[in-house]
Amino acid sequence: MSGTFNEIVAVAAILFLLIYVSAYIALFVLRCKEPATPRPYRAFGYPITTIIALAGCVALWIAAIVEDRRSGLFAALLLIACAPLYAWIAHRRWRGETAIAKMAPPNPTGDDAR
Repeated sequence: MSGTFNEIVAVAAILFLLIYVSAYIALFVLRCKEPATPRPYRAFGYPITTIIALAGCVALWIAAIVEDRRSGLFAALLLIACAPLYAWIAHRRWRGETAIAKMAPPNPTGDDAR
C-alpha cells in the first residue's frame, strides 16, 4: 500500500523535516509566550542560529516537495489524516486528567508534596 522502500524513505524525510520546522517554531512561540520561565538550557546564538536552522529546514522541505511531488502529497495527506486522531486523543487525555484532578482528595497539610 505504501510503495517501495525508496518511496517510504522519501515520505519519512519530508515528515522529519516538518518535525524540525515545528520544533524551531515551537522554540520561538514558547519563548514569546513565557519569557520569565527559567531556562535550564540556553540555545546558542538565539535567535540568529535558530532562524538560520529554520530557514535551512524550510528550504530543504520545499526542495524535497518540488523534487518529488508525489511523496510530498502523500506526507501532507498522512498529516491531515492524523490531525483529527491526535486532537481526539489529546481531548480525551485532557478530560481524563481533569476528572482525576477533581476526584483527588484535598491535601490537609497544604503542601503540594504528595
